[in-house]
Amino acid sequence: MVVRRIVACEIPFFQVQFRHTAFEDVDFQLRVLSAGYSVRFAPRLSVVHRHPLTLAQLWSKSLRSGRGIARCLRSHGAAFPDISRWAYRRNLLIRPIVYWGWIGLLLPIGPGATALGVVGILAALFEASMFGFAGFAAWLFVKPVRDLLILFGWIVADLAD
Repeated sequence: MVVRRIVACEIPFFQVQFRHTAFEDVDFQLRVLSAGYSVRFAPRLSVVHRHPLTLAQLWSKSLRSGRGIARCLRSHGAAFPDISRWAYRRNLLIRPIVYWGWIGLLLPIGPGATALGVVGILAALFEASMFGFAGFAAWLFVKPVRDLLILFGWIVADLAD
C-alpha cells in the first residue's frame, strides 16, 4: 500500500481494535475513504509475500483473519462489502463446497455429486493455473480449510463482542 505523506500524518494506520487480528489494511483504506481521500487500485502493481507457515501458524492466521473481518464490518458497516470479497459469509463457504465436490467422484452418491466433483477439480485447476500448478493440492485441500477457519474466527468474534 502506498500512501501520501499528508494522509499518513492525518490518519493513523493501526487501530487498537485490530491488534491480534488481520484486515488492518482494509480498515485503513476505509478510514482513508471516509476522510474524503481517494484510493486507487493498480492492477499491474504486485507485492509478493513469502512467509512459509506451519499448519498451526496457518490455523492462527486464519482465525485472526476472521476476527478482522468481523471488526471491519462492525466499524464500517455497508462500506466494507463495497471493497472486500470477504464481506459475506457465503463467500467463505463457496470454495469448500465446490472444491470438495471432487469427493463426489469417489462416492456413488449420484450424478449431481459427480458433476460437482468435476466442477471442483476444474475450479482448483483454474486457480492453480493462475498461481502455479505446484500449489494445486493446496488449492484443493488447504484453501477450503483456511476459508472455513476464517469463517469460524468471524463467528467466534461476533459471539464474543
